Amino acid sequence: KQIIHDSWKHNIIENNYQKTKEFGNNEILVKKIHLKKGLYKIFIHIQDDDSKNKWTMSETVSLKGYNKISDILVNYKDGGKFYPLFDRSANNMDSIYCFFQLDDKQDIDNLKLFIENFEINDLIVNPIKGSDNFFNLILPTSLINLNDPTLIFDVGSSKKEVSIRFKHKDIDKLFKDPDLILEVMNYYGFINNKNLKSKSIEDKYKIIKDYWMDRDPTASTDKNELMNEFNSRVQYSMDNFSVLGPGWRSDRGNILINYGYPINQEISNSNDNRSTFLVWYFPNGRKVIFIDQDGFEDYKIYREVY
Repeated sequence: KQIIHDSWKHNIIENNYQKTKEFGNNEILVKKIHLKKGLYKIFIHIQDDDSKNKWTMSETVSLKGYNKISDILVNYKDGGKFYPLFDRSANNMDSIYCFFQLDDKQDIDNLKLFIENFEINDLIVNPIKGSDNFFNLILPTSLINLNDPTLIFDVGSSKKEVSIRFKHKDIDKLFKDPDLILEVMNYYGFINNKNLKSKSIEDKYKIIKDYWMDRDPTASTDKNELMNEFNSRVQYSMDNFSVLGPGWRSDRGNILINYGYPINQEISNSNDNRSTFLVWYFPNGRKVIFIDQDGFEDYKIYREVY
């Protein structure tokens, strides 16, 4: 027998007919239906507003009971609304939202969340108003320190698992030496954390990742341009300015890391030919003059002109 019948109008305008046949050209519509456990057949009818042609699809769904905790529905948030995260990819997201139901709402006090074998403390869990024992757990992606982890929801003797697609370690391809990068970030005041030697490699990468994710100018894309630019400046300084010490500690490294690459430079000798002057010009009118007094190309800042 028919349990629920619902209809609504949602206009999608596409002027290019060819694009209506492209698999990747889609739109997500979400409808919430509360059903008891059992076997259901769901029919969906879609009508083209211009041609009045109809498309029908159906699928049989089995809703099974659960012990203490239901399956986990992973969502993302956009414009104040929640949408299912069908591909389970949490890259470039600040948080994911895990919806679930409990047999007994008191069990929420016993809920534990593990990312693989690591327990997450201070969980952010909100009850869903108007729903029967439904909850929403907010998981900031900054807490995920593994590639493609499995999230384990533990309520006493019952567990539910859900796999997430997430690239945490991509950052280690860019920063192969986290100790060096953290030393640079401390030296230039990007962070203020001197007690890093005892931390694990994972914790060190997490500190780097959290800092640059918070400052990503285009969080919706795969690239973090600001982080890439920082790495470029550090590597260039090390490759080109390492004369009497690491290039990133040199005066030229200091200017490059803080101000970026000059648009032009000039080299000239002093009147007595004992010193060499190097002038860097920047787009904002800044000019930095360096001097090499010993012939080793260990240039020191001589003057800055604004």
